[in-house]
Amino acid sequence: MLKSLRSNMDSFKRVDFRPGYNLILADRQSAPGEEDDSRKTRNGAGESTLMEIIHFCLGARVEKGSIFMSREFEGWSFILEFSVGNHDIEIERTVNLPDKVYFHRISSGLNWNTKYDKDMQLPCTSLSTYNEGLHSLFFGLPKNESDGLLSFRELISYFARRNTDGYQDPFRFWKSQPEHSRQACNAYFLDLNMEFVAKFQKLKEEAKSIEIYRKAVTSGMIDP
Repeated sequence: MLKSLRSNMDSFKRVDFRPGYNLILADRQSAPGEEDDSRKTRNGAGESTLMEIIHFCLGARVEKGSIFMSREFEGWSFILEFSVGNHDIEIERTVNLPDKVYFHRISSGLNWNTKYDKDMQLPCTSLSTYNEGLHSLFFGLPKNESDGLLSFRELISYFARRNTDGYQDPFRFWKSQPEHSRQACNAYFLDLNMEFVAKFQKLKEEAKSIEIYRKAVTSGMIDP
């Protein structure tokens, strides 16, 4: 479970999570010059940003369009404390060095191939190793055993949905989620054989591609 989230910047208010279900609420505010209560909004209150920070601390990559690419986050780092089973972990991830994860605390029973960083004076590991470790810790699916069918990022996104897309369909965390990913994830949650489900879906997609190619050849659009 998540325990706390804080930052190296004083302007960030520490967030403490309680056992069980946590709700993130925001006061509705009027837009400048507006006094009508019906037009109040929660936009800009920080709920979406907080969710992005949680995902950042749980191994999400910083890609084009990410809020962490903006200049406002330059020099920021975030520290997330959480526990899974008997393991207590406290990590720090910096926006300027997103490919590394630093450990303030990590259970001795977890062998995540850490190295000591002299500049930060903390043990650290690569982002990919961190995600593989979380994959095993949270879901009991080491990469070599799941045959690469599912990633930690896919599975955890069902529990921390990042935007309204994730609430349109209970079986998807993203409207453009590949069908084979959706099938495999839900098979895992239902304790079904996710390998067969995913392979069957991939075969369907390959068959569809072959059919599209066949029609293109038949119509003369491309040479065989």
